Amino acid sequence: MEAVRKELSAKGSDILNRAANMAKSNDVQVQTRMVETDCSVSMAIVDLSNKEKAELIVLGTKGISGYPRLMLGSTAAGAVSFASCPVLAVR
Repeated sequence: MEAVRKELSAKGSDILNRAANMAKSNDVQVQTRMVETDCSVSMAIVDLSNKEKAELIVLGTKGISGYPRLMLGSTAAGAVSFASCPVLAVR
């Protein structure tokens, strides 16, 4: 399990670094965080955004969760429902 966690953590860091570099190359100020959780991903995102006093949450979404969330995936829908700041869901 630890080997899988380390591999996923490395892949996540790489994705965040590439996204941050892309934003910075377009003169967009961005801060990224990677959080590991064994609970609800959307609530972990909301909790961190509250703790960090985030001005905006940007999430990718596939929207494949079924009827109740036709437009958003469950993580994005949870963040949109509970976040105290704006949430930008990108498909």
